[in-house]
Amino acid sequence: MITVVASLTTAHTKRLIGNMISQLANYRLLTSFTLRQLDWMQGVREWDIFARFPKRTRAFWVLFWACMGLHTASVASIMQPVKYVENIWFKDTTPCGVQPDDLTLDPMISLSSSDQMALDQSAFAVGLQFGTYYQALRWNTTTTAFGRPYVKENISYGAVGGLHDGLHNTSGVLFDVQCATDEDGQDALNSAWARTFPNRSFPLVQITSRNTSISGSFGDPPVDISSMQSITSSTTFNLTASEMALYNIVDANGNGGLLGVTAASTVACTWLAVPKLVYVILVNWVAHSHGTENATIVPRYVGRGVLATIKGMAQAALTGARLDHDRVDGELYNGGPPATPHMPSTAEMLGVLLADGVRSTLTGFTLMTNDSTVSMCSAQVRTINIHWRFGNEHQLGWIAIILTPGAGIIGIVVLHRLSRAKRVTGIDGLNQATVFMLGVDSDTSEVPNEQLKDTPLKLQGGRIIVS
Repeated sequence: MITVVASLTTAHTKRLIGNMISQLANYRLLTSFTLRQLDWMQGVREWDIFARFPKRTRAFWVLFWACMGLHTASVASIMQPVKYVENIWFKDTTPCGVQPDDLTLDPMISLSSSDQMALDQSAFAVGLQFGTYYQALRWNTTTTAFGRPYVKENISYGAVGGLHDGLHNTSGVLFDVQCATDEDGQDALNSAWARTFPNRSFPLVQITSRNTSISGSFGDPPVDISSMQSITSSTTFNLTASEMALYNIVDANGNGGLLGVTAASTVACTWLAVPKLVYVILVNWVAHSHGTENATIVPRYVGRGVLATIKGMAQAALTGARLDHDRVDGELYNGGPPATPHMPSTAEMLGVLLADGVRSTLTGFTLMTNDSTVSMCSAQVRTINIHWRFGNEHQLGWIAIILTPGAGIIGIVVLHRLSRAKRVTGIDGLNQATVFMLGVDSDTSEVPNEQLKDTPLKLQGGRIIVS
């Protein structure tokens, strides 16, 4: 339909210009004209690029002809619909982010002990899913924190407001996880650990026996519990082939590491909690990130949320939960085809698990606080009503914008001037049959008429006469 309308618009513009040229020719017939003038007028009306213009105006005609050739594409460019968003703003607020240096693992002083316990338990409950989270991530795409549904992803934030199909901004963190195994060599394990803890050596693991079962202990330098804490499933372990011992460590910024030891291998994963400004969109009441930007501030108590999550993971490990070694490198489980298109790797699973734990903490914290307890910032909540309008793809529309009104204005000027001037009427001065009628050397008629169109003619002595 767009092409049809564009073509009709071009045809109308060309016909308008052709009619102006015809009226000008009829005017010239009663004043004065040259055959050269009629020649270029005929070429213009036929849209011949080789119309015989004088040299000084030929370049202009070629340019005008090329622009008219693009006129259809230009109109189509204008009529191509362009999507745009119209926002209606609301005054919802969210807890302000803080500088990373202000983060702590201590309880939140703005919350009561019961509220603090509820937040810690919500993140702890997410960590308890450690053993089943491969399948949870594989089969489910959403998670729920304090009654609010979220899309599973490795970005943590606390959504605000209840605006259906709305958008808002809030502070968040992205969990960037990297894993390695002892099959990659000790250097790979050390490198993965140094990525997050460049000034801290790889945890000491003393293995006394390793065959179909494993026994040993974890050892690590002491830490300042206000800025960093380590959590183990058990300091000493004596495990069967299907069990795993976990060592976890986290700092106040949410950065941390995990060391898993089984009878078959050792797995090390570390993560960075990268500060982000998160654009959160609510679609059918489900929140998910619509984009992120790098940021310098982070949500409050990110580290506390990670701490509670890894405590749940350590507890789950005591009941048999473990990292799936077959998926550390993103391989398919048991080498077989997955039942669904995506089989999460260990790094993917761990990133989403940590994000869900912290997301639960941030969601609860957002619901439990107000401007009397912590400083609040605008969440810039707004609607995202999508509308459509005509566009101007590749700026081609300017050709039609200039030519179409220009042709109309010229047509009005020509009509105004020729309406007062004497000109031949009833004929087309550029029509070949009419020109022959005007040139017939016969006394049958002084004025060309329709009957002469059916009269046989011939060329004799260089003149057209009635046969």
